[in-house]
This record gives sequence, structure tokens and C-alpha cells, in this order.
Amino acid sequence: MSRCWACPKGVSSDCPSPVPNPSSETARLCTLSVVMRSSCSLDVVRRHHDWRPRPSRRARRLRWMIEIVPYRSEWADEFEREAASLLDRLTGRVDLIEHIGSTAVPDLEAKPIIDLAARTLPGVDPFDLESSIAELGYEQHRSGPRTHGVYVRHTAATRTHILHAFTTGEWETCNQRLFRDKLLHEASARERYRAVKLEASAAAQTGQDYTRRKTAIVEELLNEERASRGLPPTAAWDKTDR
Repeated sequence: MSRCWACPKGVSSDCPSPVPNPSSETARLCTLSVVMRSSCSLDVVRRHHDWRPRPSRRARRLRWMIEIVPYRSEWADEFEREAASLLDRLTGRVDLIEHIGSTAVPDLEAKPIIDLAARTLPGVDPFDLESSIAELGYEQHRSGPRTHGVYVRHTAATRTHILHAFTTGEWETCNQRLFRDKLLHEASARERYRAVKLEASAAAQTGQDYTRRKTAIVEELLNEERASRGLPPTAAWDKTDR
């Protein structure tokens, strides 16, 4: 008996025509390729080779992007540490950093990513902060929202922090801060958002799908908060206009 390329644990008498390990990634991942490249039936492949479909790297990354976990009290401390580091690097360019996003809302489930909002000083371009914070691991997210500057920090392949930078004029009415305030001061808003968020995270297949499933409730809650402050309704996190 010979070792079959699909059976790293050993040999199988059900593989009369084993083939060497192919170079094609598709052959490793695709059931049809396994069956076609050896004389094993599909059932034999599954039984003797412990075969499991392996998601692509992109699929694994997208599933991570919509991972929702229970609230963690250490998120507040993590924000404080990160905000202090950023303010040190952005002296003369940013004068205030706040905690935003679901990790800023006690007892609300969230993706384990710390979102921060920075207010830039007059005359500072919120889209031009990367050189000051690159040593902290931040890179500008050029495919994200165009209404404000966005910078993402990764540890290995894991996204850990997102910095949103706004001009002084945008600060008081920016969607992210208003939405956070709504969730902080209104328990019923948190429950409405939580229900949709958990349903979306369970059903969505990609990060974009997850965001799309939440859009209606986000805009509804956001515009309730805007109305309470005498502001007109708006679309949530518009990504088309800078």
C-alpha cells in the first residue's frame, strides 16, 4: 500500500491508485478534485482521510470580522491606554479622543475591537495622520468611510483598534458619537439594537452583509437622537462623500 496525498495520517487499502500531493490549492480544498485525482469514492475520501472542507483565508477573516462577544470591563481600560498613546503621538494635531462603538457601551455585546474618535485641531487634515501613528501600528483605511479619516491597527492578522478622526466642525454632530450617546442613555435603544445585532451576526456571511443587516436600526436610533437635539435626519455612515 502507498500513502495517499489526501491522507496525512497514513495509508488506506481503499486507495489502490494513490497520487502524490498536488501543487494545486484547489485540489486540496475541493471534494470533486479529491475524487477525480484518486480512485477513492467520495465516501471513502471522507471516511479514510478525515476530510473536512477548509474555508479560504478570506472567508476565515470575514467570519472573524463579525465575531460578537459579551461585554468586557477591560475594554474601558484598554481605551484609556490607547488614547493616551495616541494623544502623545498626535500632540499639536489632536486635542481630544473619546471611546465610541459598542465596546464603549457597558453590558452590550460587541466585536472585540476598540473604536476611538479623535477631534483634530483647526487646520489639521483628519486624512493626514498616518505618519504620526504608524509606529503604533496604525494604517489608513482608504477603502472605508470618506466622511472622516479612518486608521486601523492590527496585531498579527487581527484588527484590534480603529481610530476615527474628525474636524472640529464635524465633532459635535458626527454620527458615531451621537449613536453611542443614544445607546448609553437609553436602555430600550440598547435592547432594540442588541436584538438586531445578534441576529445579524448569526446570519451574515461577510462584514458588509453584517453592516447591511444593521443599517435600518442604526439609522432609526441615530435619527431619534438627532431629532432630540434639533438636528435633521441623515444616512448612517455615508461612505460616498468625503
